[in-house]
Amino acid sequence: MAEATDSLWQRLYRRVQSALYAEQVFCSITSEMNYLPNFARQPVLRSLHAENYESSYHLNTAAGNLVRILAGAHSQRQQRRLVLMTIECFIEAREHMDKAAGYLRRLEVTDKRDRAWIDAAWHWHEQRVRWLTKAMRRLQASVPESVWQEGVGLVKS
Repeated sequence: MAEATDSLWQRLYRRVQSALYAEQVFCSITSEMNYLPNFARQPVLRSLHAENYESSYHLNTAAGNLVRILAGAHSQRQQRRLVLMTIECFIEAREHMDKAAGYLRRLEVTDKRDRAWIDAAWHWHEQRVRWLTKAMRRLQASVPESVWQEGVGLVKS
């Protein structure tokens, strides 16, 4: 595959690690909201959490795929499969992040303390999306379009 060098995989891995860091903080903030009376009573928070589980799973799987590619103990066929799985995971994680953003928008804010929680959540949401988008763009630019489309085809609708 074009530009399939260790430095590419290292850069992708660092970007995914940055996305995971932001994901962790975002999940911590939105989980703590379960203990705040103004948010805990809102059913939309449960939906947001369901999306967080999904995005976390896909980000972690993508990171694991990249670790395995960096380790290099596999055939070309297996590396291709790991790349395809990573494309799929990137797209799935982004879709779930987008759904979580929709739920975050729907949370009711009743006072300025609530607003501070929402603002913090938005900051970390934007960071996780930013780093995932950087990783996605870099990978898409580094593989043939046919490989990217094959990975896209793995996404569960």
